[in-house]
Amino acid sequence: MGRSSTTFSSNRWGRALVVATLTFLTAACAPARLSASESPPEDFKSRVERVMDGDTLSFRVDGRRVVVRLYGIDCPESRQESGPEATGFVRRFVADEMLRVEAAYYDQYGRVVGRVLKGEQCLNEALVAAGYAWVWDRYCTRASLCDEWRRLESKARREGRGLWAHPHPVAPWRWRRLNPRR
Repeated sequence: MGRSSTTFSSNRWGRALVVATLTFLTAACAPARLSASESPPEDFKSRVERVMDGDTLSFRVDGRRVVVRLYGIDCPESRQESGPEATGFVRRFVADEMLRVEAAYYDQYGRVVGRVLKGEQCLNEALVAAGYAWVWDRYCTRASLCDEWRRLESKARREGRGLWAHPHPVAPWRWRRLNPRR
């Protein structure tokens, strides 16, 4: 009897370890869509509190700060060539305007990921059309929307607008890998 209770105890710990490992792997591999304790984000209207860089803004909503990462695009980093120009473009676009955020999901940093609109003008799209953002294929998954943005990006490239005026622009995701934060 002592032997079977030892086997049962070992099996129980073994099963617990397997369950814990599978739970960890499932959580680690799942796409980060929601912050740990929140439901999907809701759309909202507000003025921008701060433009952090070309693709990240903060808003004040119901007394709390909400950081928004623009969906499907990636702008040059602030320290990267064309980064300050992209940020300046965003500042002019949002200047003292009531904006609507169409929230898609939360990213792994707890930011709302979505589109920012001024009337019918979409900031995400305007940045791409002006040549201050790449369409980020890894995260731009809405086919009809992203296909249109890719068309606008190609046009901005052909016309040498924004960052495309430089002979060899570096995509922000590559630049971040080459220039890690210290």
